Amino acid sequence: GDASESDKKSSQLSARASERNEAYQSFFSLFMQLFDCTIDNSKFEDECRVLLGTRSYELYTLDKVVEKLLSQVHTVTADESGKLLALYAYERFRSNGLDEEMYRANALTVVGNDNCFRLELGRSLGSLRIDILEPPNQSSPSAA
Repeated sequence: GDASESDKKSSQLSARASERNEAYQSFFSLFMQLFDCTIDNSKFEDECRVLLGTRSYELYTLDKVVEKLLSQVHTVTADESGKLLALYAYERFRSNGLDEEMYRANALTVVGNDNCFRLELGRSLGSLRIDILEPPNQSSPSAA
């Protein structure tokens, strides 16, 4: 009756959760191999497609997002960091407050040809938004 149907549904949900966990573990292992340079980008992409199908595009391009993020971290920790932090402090404490457009234009000047990202930590823990900042003459920022 109802108990056996409930057990059957519970068993199916448990099997799906187990499959998802295995897929996550496999993906994480692949990503760490890519990060450790034990596999190359094309092998990573192929394995992601095998593991997750054609919907894995966001995952097998994750290496590019991480690469750009690491580049930005390097920029912040390198010589330019003093300039970017001073620029942020200056813009933030202006009499009329932070002018985001002016700050963006000046920050893009500091980082040169590199992409510039805006990282916004949400009020609640665990929330992080990453936007790529387009040069001022290009008006549509896109989420990364």
